[in-house]
Amino acid sequence: MNKKYALYILLSALIAILSGCDMNIAIIDNTVIPDIDFTAASNLKLMDHHGPIFIQEIVTDDGYDTYEYSSNRVPIVDMPDIATADFHLSEYNRNNYMVVKGKMGDDRTYPVILDTGANLEALIVQDIHIRQNNLPVYPLTNSSGPESKMSLCAVEKLQLGDFKINDCTGVSWGQHIELKLLGLIPLGRSTDICFPLPMMSKFKYFEFDIPARQVRFSIKKSFEPENEENWHRFPMTIECMENDPTKQFLFLDLEINGKCIRPMLDTGAGLGLMMNNRLWQQVKDNFEPIGRRKFNFILPFHFEGNKPRCTAVKVKNLNLGDIKMTGKEITVLPETKNWKKADCIIGMGYFQEKTVTLDFENKTLWVKK
Repeated sequence: MNKKYALYILLSALIAILSGCDMNIAIIDNTVIPDIDFTAASNLKLMDHHGPIFIQEIVTDDGYDTYEYSSNRVPIVDMPDIATADFHLSEYNRNNYMVVKGKMGDDRTYPVILDTGANLEALIVQDIHIRQNNLPVYPLTNSSGPESKMSLCAVEKLQLGDFKINDCTGVSWGQHIELKLLGLIPLGRSTDICFPLPMMSKFKYFEFDIPARQVRFSIKKSFEPENEENWHRFPMTIECMENDPTKQFLFLDLEINGKCIRPMLDTGAGLGLMMNNRLWQQVKDNFEPIGRRKFNFILPFHFEGNKPRCTAVKVKNLNLGDIKMTGKEITVLPETKNWKKADCIIGMGYFQEKTVTLDFENKTLWVKK
């Protein structure tokens, strides 16, 4: 027996033993890891006046250090009238959010999350994309707080199926997620790219054909369902933060078990309903719990306290407007300062094996019956 095979058997046995224990042990855990320090890294392509994006440090009238950047080139989009892209199956099967196969640089493939829960007007990338594709980068070293770890970069090429975009802005948070066995043994790291709501809302629609594991989207063509009677329809509203109109949030107008809750729609989340404990206390009488479990919820990794202990409440009946379901879970989170705009979020967990269309032109969510 070789050493590699023996180690595999030993780890498998250890996992089996721990899985049968009542101990509160996370066998495979997500850990937030700082990115490399771009200010000290070698062989980097730094931004300059001749690149697609140029950034410079400035001092405001009140003496505050900040940055301003400009695009030397208009982002170039190349796509047919209706573009298609295949799901990134391993990432989708693991997380159940809307994620497709993307290519960057010399045809390196990464998962790209089509994420209405993200509100930056730029692609959200990680240090691995910058390093592997030699992207021009500018570390935001004069910022304070979480922004001090961020970097701006120029994404020179991104392809999703037969959709291509060149020379667009990218932002790196300065952190990534690593999977570790028992918190010790590295198993892999996050490599996803986020395509956020302000970029998605420039398209007329995104149709997620979940049974076919494919997404269709268009800038030019309107969404035209073959038979409207075969679809559930819910009004969508995009709202902006008062002090920053570039930060957008997508809300649904629908009744949940007869209660007007108005959740934010997050296609980058694989769960169903998620709400904070304050809202749950107000609406819990509209639901009949039939089970509960505790787990650590993973918020976006740049948030503070991004692994709160939560309760998943399994309810007998759950009605989203005229969509009737049974035995679904509602995730109840503790109060947190991270929930600045929405106290209730709905992900894609309730729409598995359905076709779901975000019709930005007509401000409608379509769910095929």
